[in-house]
Amino acid sequence: NTHPVSKDIVRYVNEHAVIRSIKNLLMTNKPERLYQPNIGSNIQRLLFEPMGNATASLLESLVRDVITNYEPRAKIIEVVATPDYDHNLYTVNVTILLINKADPISFNVLLTRVR
Repeated sequence: NTHPVSKDIVRYVNEHAVIRSIKNLLMTNKPERLYQPNIGSNIQRLLFEPMGNATASLLESLVRDVITNYEPRAKIIEVVATPDYDHNLYTVNVTILLINKADPISFNVLLTRVR
């Protein structure tokens, strides 16, 4: 996003920075980052599997692993992946607790196939 007055890129801070970091980690495949080939999630490979509850539970597990391993500022409370058969995507609802914050934060990530 751009700032309306200065036309510069908007900087994310506090909980928005953590949410953005988690979304970037989820959308990154493992060998994509230069000099850090182990960072990422490889979620894209699961999106081409048959849609169902088994794939949704695997997605939940991968999301938990990525947040636990690569985002030390967040503690997972709940991860729920729901398949949307009509739109051919998964909605992943993530609830986290930030370090030094009392209230949990919940956000959605839409995972869809991209060719």
